[in-house]
Amino acid sequence: LNYFGNSIKENSIFRYSLSNNFDLSDGDTNHDFQASTSYRQYFSGRRGLSLEASPSFLLNSNNFTYSDDRWDTNLYYSIPIKLGIGRLENISTVYQALRINNQMDKDKAMGQEDLFALADVIRSLDYNTVLDSRMRDIDKTVAFLDELESLGYSLDSNYDIVNAVDAFRFERPNIIYNGFYAGLGMRLSDFSENSNTLEKDITLEAEYHKAINEQFHFLVAASSQFDMEKLGEQRHHLNSRISYFPSARTIISFDVDYQRRNILDGSEKSFTIYDRASFALNANYFVSPQLSVFGSIRLIENFVTDGTFFNTGFGFKYFVF
Repeated sequence: LNYFGNSIKENSIFRYSLSNNFDLSDGDTNHDFQASTSYRQYFSGRRGLSLEASPSFLLNSNNFTYSDDRWDTNLYYSIPIKLGIGRLENISTVYQALRINNQMDKDKAMGQEDLFALADVIRSLDYNTVLDSRMRDIDKTVAFLDELESLGYSLDSNYDIVNAVDAFRFERPNIIYNGFYAGLGMRLSDFSENSNTLEKDITLEAEYHKAINEQFHFLVAASSQFDMEKLGEQRHHLNSRISYFPSARTIISFDVDYQRRNILDGSEKSFTIYDRASFALNANYFVSPQLSVFGSIRLIENFVTDGTFFNTGFGFKYFVF
């Protein structure tokens, strides 16, 4: 169960999320409740220097430790603070405007002014903020149709109206960004197995997102953490993804992920290096505005154990709100 939201302004970005997950396996039970938030304040302009704090907390309960029915409960936390530059702009409504235009009138050439005008209309109707609840709001549907007609789209027949409503209803909040962001900071955390050990890390991160065209999107993200007390102990993570949007109902993505950890051994005189790479193909299709089907295939290569693993998964998502 997940719940999230955000408030995006010209010079600040605020996000929050709550998640509650149960994992049942071979008679063991693991329960995680996580709360996280972040606030970024820009000093001047929407893409200049910024300061961000993003605390998160995790309450974990499990019965792995003991052979009887006793539960082991721990509270973990992380408090990163970083100085950054750049901004990732949400361009989801621009993608949506292009798809709606193609569904309504593929031969109609959209100028930049009309494209942004339609994207502004969609944004004003709470796209990416509320999910299927906007489809039940008659006033918003009527406002959408009125704006389409003012932009020159034909709504003279019942078919035109039904096609327009369908284009609006099946546009889902697949968040698409464009731009660059980089940050440098420090993180205090207690996510280790020893809950009395406070970790202090220097953190580096960078993200680049690029809209290739109206159907393809590319991103690459990298991050590093350097332990301030155990010098030489570090973690690195690199992720790259290309996404394909053949329609508003469908998203297909291919991910490449690489992780490396340099961990001090017990004597704290030498390091053990852990490397892992994975390749994943993911797909998601909306059967209706509320119900989607998803599936994934993942190949994991563990260079420490020389093991290769395949993971597959599929399921359904239902949007309640």
